[in-house]
Amino acid sequence: LSAFILAAALSVRTAHSDYKQAVAYYNQRQYDKAIQELKKDLDSNPDWEFGHRLLGLCYLGLRNNALAVSSLSRAAQLKSPAFATYYALGQAYFNMQKYDNCIAALNQAEPLAVKEKDPEKEALRLLKLRGAAHFELQRYSDAVEDLTRVLRQNPSDWTDHYRLGISYFKLNRTEEA
Repeated sequence: LSAFILAAALSVRTAHSDYKQAVAYYNQRQYDKAIQELKKDLDSNPDWEFGHRLLGLCYLGLRNNALAVSSLSRAAQLKSPAFATYYALGQAYFNMQKYDNCIAALNQAEPLAVKEKDPEKEALRLLKLRGAAHFELQRYSDAVEDLTRVLRQNPSDWTDHYRLGISYFKLNRTEEA
């Protein structure tokens, strides 16, 4: 996400005095400092999509999921074109155990994954998270669909195997389980 954030920040057309410093702080994982820098510009320009996106990513880095959802939702309302907005929103919702909201955000992210630097990697991250959300909601058919696609590409994570096996079992597909 760091490279994406930097590239997006450099393409911002509106002059925002502190966003470059905020991006630098974000990349250094100094989220509190980045937030302080961003708030200065967001106070004067509440419709700055990139600012809300970066603010949300900072809050997610601080594990403040509620504020992450608030900021990322605002970026989405401003029609964010960034995969990171919707993926991070999905992650924040997942962390809050709001799995339906997580899935909705990830569904918005899915068509944007192809625009990323490594679209296959981002698509797999999305499928993994969405599959986990479906699993938590006991939507086992949907979990099987997403997790099977993940495991075809990256069979190394045991949690994906576990969720897939339980999903097959719950669907009475014991041989596959």
